[in-house]
Amino acid sequence: WSRFYVTPALLCLLLPCSKMSAESPEPRLIYSEKDLARHFEGIMQDLQNKNHDNWNKRCEALRTIRALIKGGANDLPVFASLIHSARQVLADCIADLRSVLVKEACKTVSLLA
Repeated sequence: WSRFYVTPALLCLLLPCSKMSAESPEPRLIYSEKDLARHFEGIMQDLQNKNHDNWNKRCEALRTIRALIKGGANDLPVFASLIHSARQVLADCIADLRSVLVKEACKTVSLLA
């Protein structure tokens, strides 16, 4: 038998769609680009803090991104540049060893796609 190792990126593709929508956050409405930038500043601070005790805040930050998207934040012109600036921290979350964090990151990237 050969060993099959599921990488975090492959896990992202294997997650069933029904599971991905089951724990969907409530939409968070954003009314201005300034408000969105303020939210993203806090999100980025949480995602960049990689302390072992901080994984729950990182998961919550990923849920917040999904809530912002569902609230229509992706319709604002500044959204694309904010997400672009977060691409490395999203990739770091997908490559993390904590499976809960990987799952949340995959849900977020899937919604962005």
